[in-house]
Amino acid sequence: MENLLDLLAVVEQRLAKLNYGAANIAASYNGVSSSFSWSLLGWDAKRSGPAPLEWVPAPHPIFEDIHVERSKGLERMRELDVEVNPPGRLPGTSTVEGMGWERFETAASGRRVTVFYSQGVLPPVNGPELVRRLQLVKRPLEPENDQQEADALKELIGQGSAALFDWENPYNSQAGDLLRVLNREDLFEDFTLSDSLYLLAIAPPPDGMGIHLFLLQVLLSYELYLRLKICDNAASFPGLTQQVNATLVVAQRWVDNVSVEVRNSHLKVYSNVHKEQVSGLISFCESMGWPCTDEVREFAMTAYANHLDGQRVDVHFLDFLFGLVLPGRWYAWKIMCAALYASPSLRRHGTTPYFEAGLVLENMSYWRRRTPLAKALGGLKSTKGIAGWVGPCPAIRTVSSAVGDAEVKYAEQEWTGWIRIKALPAEFPSLNPAVDERTDDEHELQDRGLRVRDGETPRELLRDLADMTKWMLAPVPPKSKCAPKLKEVRLRLVPLEDGEDTTSQQAETSLVFEVEDRVEEEPIAPEQSTLRKSRNGKASGYATPATPLTSSEILTSSDYFEQMQAKFGESGSLKRSFDLERAMIQRRNSEARERPRTPADGPSSTTSNGKVREQPARPPPTIVEYPLTCNPVIVSAPPCVSGPHLAHSREHERYRRVVDVKDLQKEELTAPGKMLIINATGGRDAEVLARAWCCSKGRHAVISRGETTCMTCAFNATEHIEVEVLILC
Repeated sequence: MENLLDLLAVVEQRLAKLNYGAANIAASYNGVSSSFSWSLLGWDAKRSGPAPLEWVPAPHPIFEDIHVERSKGLERMRELDVEVNPPGRLPGTSTVEGMGWERFETAASGRRVTVFYSQGVLPPVNGPELVRRLQLVKRPLEPENDQQEADALKELIGQGSAALFDWENPYNSQAGDLLRVLNREDLFEDFTLSDSLYLLAIAPPPDGMGIHLFLLQVLLSYELYLRLKICDNAASFPGLTQQVNATLVVAQRWVDNVSVEVRNSHLKVYSNVHKEQVSGLISFCESMGWPCTDEVREFAMTAYANHLDGQRVDVHFLDFLFGLVLPGRWYAWKIMCAALYASPSLRRHGTTPYFEAGLVLENMSYWRRRTPLAKALGGLKSTKGIAGWVGPCPAIRTVSSAVGDAEVKYAEQEWTGWIRIKALPAEFPSLNPAVDERTDDEHELQDRGLRVRDGETPRELLRDLADMTKWMLAPVPPKSKCAPKLKEVRLRLVPLEDGEDTTSQQAETSLVFEVEDRVEEEPIAPEQSTLRKSRNGKASGYATPATPLTSSEILTSSDYFEQMQAKFGESGSLKRSFDLERAMIQRRNSEARERPRTPADGPSSTTSNGKVREQPARPPPTIVEYPLTCNPVIVSAPPCVSGPHLAHSREHERYRRVVDVKDLQKEELTAPGKMLIINATGGRDAEVLARAWCCSKGRHAVISRGETTCMTCAFNATEHIEVEVLILC
């Protein structure tokens, strides 16, 4: 094994120089499923600056509340929900790391967890004492103060378990005692099951916990939060359940966002962040093209003052004003409920108990990030992905079905409000890679994204990869001529099942496209053209025919003045001369276009030899409909820097299995097991069509849009996260 690692180190050292800045994907096993991480190969921040982000920063600071704190000791909080992790760069997508959490959620579903909890009556603590402790709870835990901290903790939870005491790490023992108390279902609440944290806090049972018990749970949770951040291997502690993880988040947000005042033996709560929350809600509406942004602005600016004056304000909106919202899907649900309540003309839609329900309005729609419509329509250039939502999306056409004597009849039906999309989850291959027939050497290579062929040993692979002469640019498919257009978003309403809430409808969905090729002018032959470069080294795209250019063509070309300026410097008189001559030529050309043509004018469009260029007839577009029956994961390709990067020649053949978006309906392309590259570079709604195909076939995919990721890095990322479809846009 040592020799293999030495050879592997040589290969990695050479590649770090050869492919500096390439997207580097590493895989590991977290005990439940594969997890993935991304970095830049050989990246030196001191030399090249900070690495780019794999996601787009939130347009407003409060949107970060959809995530959880990423600190040592708090890693298990990310198990709370997939959406507590940042989304991908493109709307409706995940990151490379997010793909690992998607797999974790599937693999962990139904997993049994053994939880230990303590019993007995806790010491009595009055309300003013809880308020006092919460006001002082933010503090560092010093090693020399462990006994003092233990004594203060006993006043809240009583004597801990002496049998489980860790004399070398006393804060570990204190964290264990707190975990056993906070997991008590007979005393404390699982906040993930609550509609409103504000109501849970202030309302007495049975509607809430009452402020006294709520503050005790928050205080104990913050004490645990402080200890987890300094304990060694805190992520491995037993008892970090969903109930505890949710309580940790709520404790952080209560301490940061809420003030409690004791007045006449009563506890009064105030929001420290209501102004920031209102600003964020308005930003959300503005960014998402909300149709009632003015209403939101007018209502939200005075809502908190009205609440303090005793006017009734919906508890969901108060949750948002106080910043008492759980991360992930709970945050996405709450911010849309707040936007609806702040829009009086839309309040009739109310709320829904379903976190994945989308919202259909009269002229637009909004869809949750992890639903099929969000993943498909996120390919539209007009959509944005913010706070767990994708929108504004196009208006939809809804139909309802009625069974006749011999057929199913469909009738159009106007529908607005909450709606859920029926779709099956797409399957993940090899969810448990720790149990397979691969050798340790093969595992070591697989974790680094290196693939051993059948009949090949790991050492033979590394010797082949160590030959730097075999590394070259990967083949890139030419730009597609197909430019599909999204024609319609169809929803077919289906009956609700027994026990389902009537506040949201259920539907099956499909996207309808017009698929056609662009009709372009005959290109200049490669041997007759060159690509002129501007001063910055980027191709200008200006084609230079072999025949000499006329003075008019020279003066009206986009980069002629740039070249002259580079040659002769910043000459004002030279620029004025060119501008005057160019204006005269453009005016003559404009007059010639406006004058009616005569036979003496000659042909309207000629080729280089003077013949009339015949415009090809445009064939009628093909109508294609893709039902979104599955819900795959769509991943944004992670960025790379200093590309394009090189690929080993042994892999080049695998880059050639490319299919154009117009040919995706061929059934033979749906067979899994091989990498499929979809060429969706023709523009318009080609990316949407490719995404819709993945949702119709249940195929997870990676999307590479533009020049953020080179061909080699996009291909490698797709393979390393065990996905079989790469979409090029």
